[in-house]
Amino acid sequence: MSRRRGYIYDGFLRDLPDDPKPVLIVSSDAVNRGLQPVVVQVTTTERVRLLPTYVELQPGEGGVHERSYVLCHEIATLEDEDISEEPWGPMIPAQKLVAVERALMTALDIPYDE
Repeated sequence: MSRRRGYIYDGFLRDLPDDPKPVLIVSSDAVNRGLQPVVVQVTTTERVRLLPTYVELQPGEGGVHERSYVLCHEIATLEDEDISEEPWGPMIPAQKLVAVERALMTALDIPYDE
Protein backbone atom coordinates (compact mmCIF):
# COMPACT_ATOMS: atom_id res chain seq x y z
CA MET A 1 0.00 0.00 0.00
CA SER A 2 1.25 3.47 -0.87
CA ARG A 3 1.13 6.24 1.72
CA ARG A 4 0.50 9.78 0.48
CA ARG A 5 2.59 12.92 0.90
CA GLY A 6 1.08 15.56 3.14
CA TYR A 7 -0.98 13.16 5.24
CA ILE A 8 -0.53 12.18 8.89
CA TYR A 9 -0.42 8.49 9.83
CA ASP A 10 0.37 6.49 12.94
CA GLY A 11 3.96 5.29 12.70
CA PHE A 12 6.16 3.04 14.78
CA LEU A 13 9.44 4.90 15.22
CA ARG A 14 12.59 2.94 16.00
CA ASP A 15 13.13 4.58 19.40
CA LEU A 16 9.51 3.87 20.45
CA PRO A 17 8.63 0.61 18.66
CA ASP A 18 5.68 -0.32 20.90
CA ASP A 19 3.97 3.08 20.92
CA PRO A 20 2.71 4.49 17.58
CA LYS A 21 3.30 8.21 17.07
CA PRO A 22 1.79 10.52 14.48
CA VAL A 23 4.06 11.10 11.50
CA LEU A 24 3.69 13.28 8.42
CA ILE A 25 4.74 11.77 5.09
CA VAL A 26 7.11 14.24 3.37
CA SER A 27 8.54 12.13 0.55
CA SER A 28 7.00 12.27 -2.91
CA ASP A 29 4.24 9.87 -3.82
CA ALA A 30 6.56 8.33 -6.44
CA VAL A 31 9.04 7.45 -3.67
CA ASN A 32 6.25 6.20 -1.42
CA ARG A 33 5.07 3.72 -4.06
CA GLY A 34 8.34 1.81 -4.24
CA LEU A 35 10.64 2.81 -1.40
CA GLN A 36 10.50 3.53 2.31
CA PRO A 37 8.50 6.71 2.99
CA VAL A 38 10.35 9.64 4.56
CA VAL A 39 8.46 10.99 7.57
CA VAL A 40 8.71 13.67 10.23
CA GLN A 41 7.23 13.36 13.69
CA VAL A 42 4.13 15.28 14.78
CA THR A 43 3.72 16.08 18.46
CA THR A 44 1.55 18.00 20.88
CA THR A 45 3.06 20.10 23.62
CA GLU A 46 1.91 22.65 26.15
CA ARG A 47 4.97 24.80 25.46
CA VAL A 48 4.79 27.15 22.49
CA ARG A 49 7.58 26.33 20.05
CA LEU A 50 8.90 29.04 17.79
CA LEU A 51 11.86 27.17 16.38
CA PRO A 52 12.43 27.41 12.61
CA THR A 53 12.14 23.62 12.24
CA TYR A 54 8.67 23.48 13.85
CA VAL A 55 5.43 23.97 11.90
CA GLU A 56 2.27 24.51 13.92
CA LEU A 57 -0.94 22.65 13.03
CA GLN A 58 -4.32 23.76 14.33
CA PRO A 59 -7.11 21.34 15.32
CA GLY A 60 -8.59 19.75 12.22
CA GLU A 61 -5.52 20.27 10.03
CA GLY A 62 -4.43 16.84 8.87
CA GLY A 63 -6.76 15.26 11.42
CA VAL A 64 -5.05 16.53 14.59
CA HIS A 65 -7.42 17.12 17.52
CA GLU A 66 -5.36 19.73 19.34
CA ARG A 67 -2.60 22.22 18.52
CA SER A 68 0.32 20.16 17.28
CA TYR A 69 3.75 20.69 15.81
CA VAL A 70 5.49 19.04 12.86
CA LEU A 71 9.09 18.48 14.00
CA CYS A 72 10.99 18.90 10.75
CA HIS A 73 14.33 18.09 12.40
CA GLU A 74 12.97 14.63 13.38
CA ILE A 75 13.35 12.91 10.00
CA ALA A 76 13.09 9.13 9.54
CA THR A 77 12.32 6.44 7.00
CA LEU A 78 9.83 3.74 7.94
CA GLU A 79 9.01 0.33 6.56
CA ASP A 80 5.52 -0.03 5.09
CA GLU A 81 4.46 -2.27 7.97
CA ASP A 82 5.48 0.42 10.47
CA ILE A 83 2.89 2.91 9.14
CA SER A 84 -0.88 2.62 9.53
CA GLU A 85 -2.88 2.05 6.36
CA GLU A 86 -5.30 4.94 6.86
CA PRO A 87 -4.41 8.60 7.44
CA TRP A 88 -5.71 10.53 10.43
CA GLY A 89 -7.74 12.82 8.20
CA PRO A 90 -7.39 15.11 5.19
CA MET A 91 -4.09 16.33 3.79
CA ILE A 92 -2.60 19.21 5.75
CA PRO A 93 -3.33 22.60 4.13
CA ALA A 94 -1.12 23.46 1.15
CA GLN A 95 0.42 26.49 2.88
CA LYS A 96 1.39 24.30 5.84
CA LEU A 97 3.02 21.78 3.49
CA VAL A 98 5.06 24.63 1.98
CA ALA A 99 6.04 25.66 5.53
CA VAL A 100 7.11 22.06 6.22
CA GLU A 101 9.24 22.05 3.06
CA ARG A 102 10.97 25.27 4.17
CA ALA A 103 11.48 23.97 7.71
CA LEU A 104 13.03 20.79 6.27
CA MET A 105 15.37 22.92 4.17
CA THR A 106 16.31 24.85 7.31
CA ALA A 107 16.91 21.62 9.23
CA LEU A 108 19.13 20.30 6.41
CA ASP A 109 20.86 23.66 5.82
CA ILE A 110 19.62 23.88 2.23
CA PRO A 111 19.40 27.52 1.08
CA TYR A 112 16.14 28.84 -0.35
CA ASP A 113 14.67 32.17 -1.40
CA GLU A 114 12.11 33.63 0.96
